[in-house]
Amino acid sequence: MFLRHTVDYTPGPTEQHTWATQARRHRGPAGPAAKYHLEWFHHNKSDTRLERGDVLIFVTADNEWIYPPAVVDSEAIAILHARGAVGHLLRSRADLSPIPVPEAEQTLADLGHPNPRLLADHRIASPCLRTALLQLWNL
Repeated sequence: MFLRHTVDYTPGPTEQHTWATQARRHRGPAGPAAKYHLEWFHHNKSDTRLERGDVLIFVTADNEWIYPPAVVDSEAIAILHARGAVGHLLRSRADLSPIPVPEAEQTLADLGHPNPRLLADHRIASPCLRTALLQLWNL
């Protein structure tokens, strides 16, 4: 599980094409389309090695909101003309809402995690903190 601050990025035509071909190859079982949605995540290879199934939790750049967990749903897709950059498709639940960071910090402190480090990007290694973060959305 990783905590990251949001970065706005719109994929170009090449990334959109790669996304479309990869999505066709890895089609999963059918289900209600409104329950999940896919979004694009762009980062440098050197930042973090993400694999399919990894969980990401995003915090807005101004540290006001923490978003529900998103699961990496694709292998790394190289982004042309952006040295060392890759993209991933993320799958997240459409029915979960973001939570204000101060409220999340208070809830985590009440659960025994007084310093969850929500203001810095990092890998969340503690199983207890992972569970507590998922409990913010009753997952």
